[in-house]
Amino acid sequence: MNRTGSTQAFPYFVTLVTQDQACLFGEIAACEMRLSPFGRLVETEWQRLVYRFPHLQVDAYVIMPNHIHAMIKVSDATGSNRPYSPRPPSRKEPLPELTGESKTGPSRSVPDPTPKSLIAFIRQFKSCVTKRLQLAGQVWQRKYSIHTIHSQAEYDSILQSLLNHPCHWDQDDNNPMRARTNPSKQTRS
Repeated sequence: MNRTGSTQAFPYFVTLVTQDQACLFGEIAACEMRLSPFGRLVETEWQRLVYRFPHLQVDAYVIMPNHIHAMIKVSDATGSNRPYSPRPPSRKEPLPELTGESKTGPSRSVPDPTPKSLIAFIRQFKSCVTKRLQLAGQVWQRKYSIHTIHSQAEYDSILQSLLNHPCHWDQDDNNPMRARTNPSKQTRS
């Protein structure tokens, strides 16, 4: 991980969970996530927003039945080394023009452990998905998790876990079936 020079990369592990851990996005079968129509919409919105935030680089992500995990780097680069195609997935209305944010990383004068652009991305993603799903009630939990990745070993470990995540769904803390079958599990706040 490069944390020096003008194109600093700050890797984060992000988790977003649906309200009440509702399994809206699909199901796991044979260690593979099978997206529902809602899950496909979530994936399309994710890719569209990544296109609109060129200073965010998504190294990997996984959509699970009721949550999303992603490894995201924030830099002051323009995102020329992007994991997606140069065009966003199409939708009926055209993608708004890229406006860019002038502040794309932590402040140099006041340390900011989580770049504001990453928080803006998460808020905008959650809002877009909620509007597009047009479900009654809240789609997402208000809270979300952002964990700073501190070393290459930690990055590699998280990446491997993320890639194998569908195979471990039965052990996932966000799996509502696990919570029902394990009465000693305490709820998180």
